Amino acid sequence: MMKCLHQAEFACLRFELVLQEGIEIDLATLLRLRRRLRSAGQYALTGRLAQERLAALFEPPLPADPVAVKRYQKAGPAFVLQPTPDLCRFYSAGDVLCLPLVLWGQVHDRLVDLLAVFQALGVAGLRHDRGRFVLGRVQAQNSAGEWLTQSEELTRAGVGQGCSEVPIRDLHWWLNSTERLCDGAELVFQTPARLLSQGRPLFRPRFSTLFPFVLRRVSSLLYAHCRLELPVEAAELCRLAQGVEERENRLSWCDWRELDANDRSVPVGGVVGSVTLAGFADGELEALLKIGTLCNLGKNAAYGAGSYAFASPDNVDIPTG
Repeated sequence: MMKCLHQAEFACLRFELVLQEGIEIDLATLLRLRRRLRSAGQYALTGRLAQERLAALFEPPLPADPVAVKRYQKAGPAFVLQPTPDLCRFYSAGDVLCLPLVLWGQVHDRLVDLLAVFQALGVAGLRHDRGRFVLGRVQAQNSAGEWLTQSEELTRAGVGQGCSEVPIRDLHWWLNSTERLCDGAELVFQTPARLLSQGRPLFRPRFSTLFPFVLRRVSSLLYAHCRLELPVEAAELCRLAQGVEERENRLSWCDWRELDANDRSVPVGGVVGSVTLAGFADGELEALLKIGTLCNLGKNAAYGAGSYAFASPDNVDIPTG
């Protein structure tokens, strides 16, 4: 699998949103940008190819191959927002909200459109009542892991002029630059993951239950946006995942918003916390888990839900409800 990962290109970015008015940013604000971003996209992307550009960014078409339709779930957007809980606070006018995200596939072309979408979102605001901003600088991470501030031309009127400067990374190189997952590694959910099995949420999943979500999310995203079909045996990897040891499972359910439905308030939440793991016997299993940190998991993954990371036992900040 490793060699083919050269084909999977992505960019790790940070968008600086310069707030134009005071606003309290909570988790619900960060995780509910789906509708507003899509509306901003319809406003920002116009012209003869507007629908194709919108689809490439927000909703890639289903594959023409009937076998692939059965094998891969609907991938969703080419971008993955990755907000962290430390972004939740009050922002005064002039403060900067630094929003991390990953952009997959044809990075330079899609970045032009994504920047235009965020500029339009800034005019509308992060919420219907508040949160207008100006898109400031863009930071991009290079292959050495350094964050570089891109040319200001990126966010001026000629939004595409500096996009070719943004460093593109490939998964093969990126995986080789990461450390091996050692026994005692912590898988930590930084934002709630809403994982549904047969239409029902998983309130305290085991690792063996989590892994199939990782496999489906990673393989579907890479197929849709990088034209990469991973040469993996799904059944065998899921079997190996059942052999990974759970030393301690501190996953729990956290309600993060209220949804109005049928004249009553319905809580909406997801899994947060961490699980301590040991016994990664297979390189492909470990590789997929690491790639998953760039993809998020579960419902609304592209818009920030289900963001997870690995940390050593001595350096873990576990989100709780």
